[in-house]
Amino acid sequence: MKLAYRLSHPAIDSGADAEALLLITISAPPGTSTRKPVNLGVALDRSGSMAGEPLAIAKRALGQFVDQLLPDDRLTVIAFDDTAFPVVSAQHATDKAALRAAIASIEPGGTTNLSAGWLSASGTVSKHAAAGTYSRIVLLSDGLANSGILEPEKLADIAVGLGKRGIPTTAIGIGAGYDDEILALIAAQSGGNIHHIDTLDGVGAVLDSEFEELISLYAQNVVIEIAPDASVREAIVLNGYPVTYRAGGFSVACGDIVSGDDRYVLIRFRCGPKSGSQPLTGITLKYHQVAGEVAFRELAAFVSIDRADHLEPTPIDTIVATHLTIVKSAVARRAAAELAEKGDVTSAAFVLGNAASEARAAGLEKDALELERAQASLSENPELRAKEMRTRAWSRSRTRRND
Repeated sequence: MKLAYRLSHPAIDSGADAEALLLITISAPPGTSTRKPVNLGVALDRSGSMAGEPLAIAKRALGQFVDQLLPDDRLTVIAFDDTAFPVVSAQHATDKAALRAAIASIEPGGTTNLSAGWLSASGTVSKHAAAGTYSRIVLLSDGLANSGILEPEKLADIAVGLGKRGIPTTAIGIGAGYDDEILALIAAQSGGNIHHIDTLDGVGAVLDSEFEELISLYAQNVVIEIAPDASVREAIVLNGYPVTYRAGGFSVACGDIVSGDDRYVLIRFRCGPKSGSQPLTGITLKYHQVAGEVAFRELAAFVSIDRADHLEPTPIDTIVATHLTIVKSAVARRAAAELAEKGDVTSAAFVLGNAASEARAAGLEKDALELERAQASLSENPELRAKEMRTRAWSRSRTRRND
């Protein structure tokens, strides 16, 4: 992979508390036409709220997904309500009719023990994780967990452990009833993705996108280590990546990267007084390459910035400015979600409208249209839109070229 960076300005003021933005880019090379076997686990919520059409749609989407598997691929399906029920246990996709029949047999149950389903799928996938396979868990739920492990810190610890083993969890939240903070926590700490869908009609498309990403993996456990210079008073990661602080700096967990993808990390530095050229930070990129030759890789770079007295204002670097706008849009989504849940739809719409204008001015037309759509539909179902906005804020702030 390639490691690159760019600063918001070539020079900053020599006085105290001068700020600089650093945009780090990680680029993975294009992939090949061949792929390794996948080891996929699906934890499907079958609690009472999924009874009827919701569960029927989910089962149909899973059944159609089976068609994409190759004979060497393994599939695990765990249905969970108050307990976890193994439907398919690490089966090779040699008999697709049998896999579809097993999925079709899932019936609705009672309460939502989210941790039981997730841990059951994780355990089975872990047993079959190997260097020659790509592993992932998909956790799908439409409700709040009301039994099992409920403490966020315990769930985070489990997710971190899975991420270190190269087994990320992608979480799919449906409707307005799921716990978006818990699902985002599990996804973030394990290096997976999070998706919001209004109805289960969107499950098939999400499963397809996750499978496409899984078979295109280039690197796992991608971490950026930041070692700010002693003159740096504060360094803050503006994206939605998990950060671990340590003596002399911190680490940013960027999850997995697929072939041909770019991943961006935006950091704000606040510096103490200094003149002349100033070391800003060291950057170390560490990752496990899984495409082609399997190996641990490490790249390093050192960033300096000029400090000048009575510096004339200069425009911010356009690419850095674009990513700063993406981060601001994510912040606006979170703020609007909180306002909507408090019943202040008017203020929430105002926040989204301003964010849409900023995004369009920065050339982010897709972001602008999404923000305007959220603004227009806010009054229809504020709680549902709040879930969607928070989920999208988390996902979009972890900027990628393919977003």
